[in-house]
Amino acid sequence: MEEEKVQEDILFIRKIIEDNRRKLVDNGLSYIINGAVLTIGIPVTVTMGYTGMETYIPYVWLVLVAVMITLNIIISKKVQKGRTVKTFGSDVFNSLWFACGISIIILFVLAMFSSVVTMSAFITGCAGILAIGYFLTGVINDLKFMKVLAVLWWITAIITGSWSLFAKVNYMPLFFSAMVLILQFIPAVIIYKKWKKAYNEHSI
Repeated sequence: MEEEKVQEDILFIRKIIEDNRRKLVDNGLSYIINGAVLTIGIPVTVTMGYTGMETYIPYVWLVLVAVMITLNIIISKKVQKGRTVKTFGSDVFNSLWFACGISIIILFVLAMFSSVVTMSAFITGCAGILAIGYFLTGVINDLKFMKVLAVLWWITAIITGSWSLFAKVNYMPLFFSAMVLILQFIPAVIIYKKWKKAYNEHSI
């Protein structure tokens, strides 16, 4: 009887862990929004640079960043509202991406409005920060493919960091835009579809 009780306790604890993990798994909407804005915004602003409108580029990005922040806050509020239980894991997850977001915004401001951070350093820094976010997200949610994407972001950071050695710096933003599409937007759509399927099954 005592052995059966221990097994029941183990199964109960395992169920709690799995439920918490299921509640924590991101729906991918933030990645989709950020990925879409960056994938579209970067080529547009690069084109502006080639057509003599570079003066307006910082202001365009201020608007785009404001849109991203606003939409992410709305999504976060909705997700938090839908959660009946607040877990330590969800706090870590939210804090992780908040810290990554603040770091990227600081680099953005320095790159746009001062000469302290070059565009090359900004893009390389963003790739490195995203790699950290992806890797820890993979650890928290036990998602191996997020860890793989993190490694690819680190490789992207290495490529952009040494870009000037083999190509014109002007093309670097377009390369980064392509990486955002491949490593963020497309995987985010897959995450969202899986989350939607799991959510529907759980709701039945």
